[in-house]
Amino acid sequence: MHACFRNRRAQRCPAGKGVDRKPVIGDEEAGLTLGRAGSPGEYPGAEESCAHNERGLALPDTSRRELADSRSSRRIVLASASAVRRKLLVDAGLDVELRQHAVDERALEASLAPRQLMPRATASALAEAKARSIGPDVPGAIVIGADQVLDFEGEVWSKPESVAVARDQLARLAGRSHRLHSAFAVFADGVLRARAVRSARLAVRPLTAIEIDLYLDAAGAAVTTTVGAYQLESVGVRLFERIEGDYFTILGLPLLPLLAALRRLGAIPW
Repeated sequence: MHACFRNRRAQRCPAGKGVDRKPVIGDEEAGLTLGRAGSPGEYPGAEESCAHNERGLALPDTSRRELADSRSSRRIVLASASAVRRKLLVDAGLDVELRQHAVDERALEASLAPRQLMPRATASALAEAKARSIGPDVPGAIVIGADQVLDFEGEVWSKPESVAVARDQLARLAGRSHRLHSAFAVFADGVLRARAVRSARLAVRPLTAIEIDLYLDAAGAAVTTTVGAYQLESVGVRLFERIEGDYFTILGLPLLPLLAALRRLGAIPW
């Protein structure tokens, strides 16, 4: 954790940095390397949050109610085509709109590779880029970007491009553990207001080649739609012998810290 985030409510960033001092909730959780502030193309670009402590923006109850009333008509837009993420938010009682982002995720990952970011930071950068990409198209809306990467012994894995790639990935995962890093970023009025990363550790049971093929037949085309070629909420759960972590994180959205951030921002009343 960067020193400027730790329990310093009145802390200011060093003079001369030229940073945006608007608060960013949960920024310290991403484990990011600071980039140049004020440059939307930089990733992860975290310096604007130095004035905030690790608990985020704490609003008095009265202020929260006033903000909730004033923003009750604001749209909440999810920069994703993910039906799973949308369902998580809708089931939590949010009226959310899906809007497909314009980010080439693989190209962005390739551009980030020379910086040797940790997998957690890569997930955070992708989430931020998605939210940024549609922000100008939905003025006045609360925009949420989200992403998930699979971390296999320090390697960042994306969704398999084919069933053959999925088979190879599952063969490597069999009998071993990996981590899923899920991130979100929240923009409002063109400013990054909150972001966080949560991680889960999953142990795949030993699998024979026949078992992998049986799984691929049962799962069908869905294996190419998620990192790791599995969906825990479906037949993919049969691949595992142990799971450590938050269920929502495994599904691709750290729902509890996201809801906390939306409450602090006054986007939801409770």
